[in-house]
Amino acid sequence: RNKKRLPTAVCHNDLTCGNFMINENVGEEELRFIDFEYARLNFVYFDFANHFNEYGGLECDFSRFPERSIITEFVREYLEAGRKGSVIAGYVGINSTTLLSSDNSHTHERGASILNFGATPPSTYEATYSMASTTETHHSHDSRHHQRQQQMQREKYLAVSDAEVETATDLVLFFTLISHFVWAVWALVQEQVSDIDFGFMDYGWARWSEYMKNKEQFSKNVA
Repeated sequence: RNKKRLPTAVCHNDLTCGNFMINENVGEEELRFIDFEYARLNFVYFDFANHFNEYGGLECDFSRFPERSIITEFVREYLEAGRKGSVIAGYVGINSTTLLSSDNSHTHERGASILNFGATPPSTYEATYSMASTTETHHSHDSRHHQRQQQMQREKYLAVSDAEVETATDLVLFFTLISHFVWAVWALVQEQVSDIDFGFMDYGWARWSEYMKNKEQFSKNVA
């Protein structure tokens, strides 16, 4: 599979509702994660998928699992935030080379300038320098033209297409299967080693059953 479609990062891997904390005593609600016991390098979409599975809670009521439209909206917000630099570019799985693959000899430099917002692409340096001897009116006109060109470049390279969103949504749904499988195996292990009074076998069976139920549907679009 194309690795660019499967970004990796240090993930929480256990984003249950109980691992979210909201501080309501600040001006704006502050959301924080707790309990990083299972945190490690993983596929980003696994973290998303696992969180959506956790809507079912320990009672495994998977009727609470969100509709595809909700997941799609979440994915779009994530990808758009990543493209705008609101999250670490490596977490999104993009960089200037990925964004700006073209025949332009300044691809890498232009990519860096666009991601830094406001920097002038190297290809415009000579043009900017040559304007030093022109009239102020011409300079102002050229500057406005340059700004419009930069804005168009940003919109082109940072836009998130519907196809990207749908592909990412399919991958998140696929990773819900892996999440169910992982926690089913985890439950079998806990049944043998844990002293906690919890129905691990029932929990594991519920997760395995959900895996089998959705296996064909959620894997057909990522084959």
